[in-house]
Amino acid sequence: MTIRTLSVVLLIFTAFGRAGAASGTVSGRLTDPQGQPVSGAKLRLLLPAGATAAETASQPDGRFAFPPIAPRSYHLSASAQGFTEIRQAISLAMAQIW
Repeated sequence: MTIRTLSVVLLIFTAFGRAGAASGTVSGRLTDPQGQPVSGAKLRLLLPAGATAAETASQPDGRFAFPPIAPRSYHLSASAQGFTEIRQAISLAMAQIW
């Protein structure tokens, strides 16, 4: 059995919305080790206690985007059939572009 892994490239951006409420976006591209896009993967942003804060799926070109979320620490989880699930700690901070 071959175990394949996923790679995630992230873009993180935070800003102030209406009434001074801060929110941010997390988007990126999911690829296999050869750099090919992974379509239909399930991506989740998890709170430190393990609850799901947001989820989305990757598009045919591997790109994904979460809806606006509050700045804080999350774990990004990505899983797709035939691949090992990956989990990566991320932190969404004020006035951050990454």
